[in-house]
Amino acid sequence: MEDSSLGRLIGVLISPEKTFRSIAERPTWVLALVVLVLLGATAGYLVFQKLDMAEVVSQSMADRGQQVSAEDLERMIDVVERFGWLGALAGVLVIAPLAFLTMALVFWVVFKLLGGEFTYRSSLSVTLHSLMPTAVSALLSLPVVYSRETIGFEESQRGVLFSNLGVLAPKDAGPALTALLTSADLFTLWSLVLFTIGYSIVGRVSKTAAGLTVVSLWIVYVLAKVGWVSIAG
Repeated sequence: MEDSSLGRLIGVLISPEKTFRSIAERPTWVLALVVLVLLGATAGYLVFQKLDMAEVVSQSMADRGQQVSAEDLERMIDVVERFGWLGALAGVLVIAPLAFLTMALVFWVVFKLLGGEFTYRSSLSVTLHSLMPTAVSALLSLPVVYSRETIGFEESQRGVLFSNLGVLAPKDAGPALTALLTSADLFTLWSLVLFTIGYSIVGRVSKTAAGLTVVSLWIVYVLAKVGWVSIAG
């Protein structure tokens, strides 16, 4: 199962060490990328269709400290309802693949500096397969989304699954605190474990070094995200 592109999508979840050893010998990445993008696009589009746009736009304006007239607010809601789905899909179909490619590049450079001997293609394969828990998350979210009449602003921020600490955020939590709490997600932690296993095998470094590197890069990412949200908000 670990030797086929399709089998690896499942194998990395139930037998990661065997799967990453197979990837080290023959890296593959196209099918993993397609699955991540398609599932992300499907889940994102369905969530968008259920969003309570009036609440989302109003709360977004309030978080930014912006006050608009009722007429302007209604106009903004209408624009978002008409064209917002294009932005949501663009984020998944364009920005997400670019983010995957960049993530693989960062890991490749860092592990090469640590003495790892592997190609960028191998790094891309490890990255995409280590993100398979996000595909599981997207699949599990589909029936939840279908069961909801609407999805409010808070739920759109933390996700429809109760899989992260965002569920503990107080109602008056700002964007920065929400971003921090939602970063501690079950599926993200699962991916961090897979990143550690994958890069220790493919990069030929110790699991301790791989784990410390992966966690350090994740912490840098979370801090950057929180900082950006604080500035933008």
